Order: sequence, then C-alpha cells, then structure tokens
Amino acid sequence: MRYFLTDTGLIRTETALRINRIDYSEYVELTEQQIEEFVINPPPEGKQRDGLSWVDIPVVVTAESEYQWVQSELADVDIQLKYHATGDIKRQQLTAEDWYVYAIALRDYTSTDDTGNPILVGDVRPNRPTGGR
Repeated sequence: MRYFLTDTGLIRTETALRINRIDYSEYVELTEQQIEEFVINPPPEGKQRDGLSWVDIPVVVTAESEYQWVQSELADVDIQLKYHATGDIKRQQLTAEDWYVYAIALRDYTSTDDTGNPILVGDVRPNRPTGGR
C-alpha cells in the first residue's frame, strides 16, 4: 500500500485519495521506513507528528495543574523540614532556611479563589533549591 503526505500534513493512502478524487501527484510519497515510523509504530512518548518529523507535545499549563504541582512540592518541603527538626543529618538536604524560602515562593505562586478554585498568582514557577549557590 502506498502512503502520501498531503499539503495539510495528513498521511493518506493512495486508495483514499483516489476514492475522494484528490490529485496526489504533488504529494510526497512515504518511504518504507517512513511508513513504519509514522504509520505503523506508535509515536514516541511525549511527541506528536509535524509533517515527517516528531516534535514535543506542547505542555498545557493550567492553574489546576500548577496548584497540584505546588501541593506535591510543599509535601516534599515538609519532609525536608522534619529531617531538619529531628536532626536527621543523614537525610536532610540543604538548610532549613532554603526550604522555608522555597515554601514561601511556592505559596506565592498559586492560591485558591473565594470559591476554592486554584488560581495562579505568580508569574514564574519557583525553582527547587539545589544548593548550587
């Protein structure tokens, strides 16, 4: 079976193009390797097809997704602060002050409105402290 890339970026079989009376003489015919990569095999994780190449799927940032991320990060901060509070030097990372600053930045990034819906209040997602000062 022959496959073609249409001028709108769709991949169509020769049969489908003929049935729909579409002149495909100017379309790009896919090679066997391209057929395997773009028709037979599933796309790579996190990728979508753009013409005959794979590109990253755009990440959609929503207040809800960012709020959930902040909650997850705050849970990690709590764990680190417990290590510091109990003197667990084997597990603690960075300083307690680093974690306090990060927690405040996280809380300044998202919040909830009067009805409990997540909202973004900061402009930039805070960076987790790494100790590389």
